[in-house]
Amino acid sequence: MEQITYLLHEAEGRNSTQSLIEFALQWLKESSSYDSTPYVFQTVIFPLFDKFNQENVLKLIDIMDNNSQIYGGTKHRHLYIPVVRAKATEILGDNFHVAEHRCLQ
Repeated sequence: MEQITYLLHEAEGRNSTQSLIEFALQWLKESSSYDSTPYVFQTVIFPLFDKFNQENVLKLIDIMDNNSQIYGGTKHRHLYIPVVRAKATEILGDNFHVAEHRCLQ
């Protein structure tokens, strides 16, 4: 987590925070497995969550909805699904319907 914190600090100083978020989302998309997903969320995604905008949250949900390695494993879901659900509701507001996304169930 220290590395992503450092990278975030550097990205903010270079006005490239969105590039770092895009990299993190791509990393999640390409590297997640049932066992690695909680680690990727804890060390890469969650430290950046305060910088997520609506587009980032929707892209995260799309990645999650389309990757059974992320939403399908029940062993670790409790470590990241509630946090993602809460952030999505916070950023997207009352018009966001959790029930429409199988990854957030």
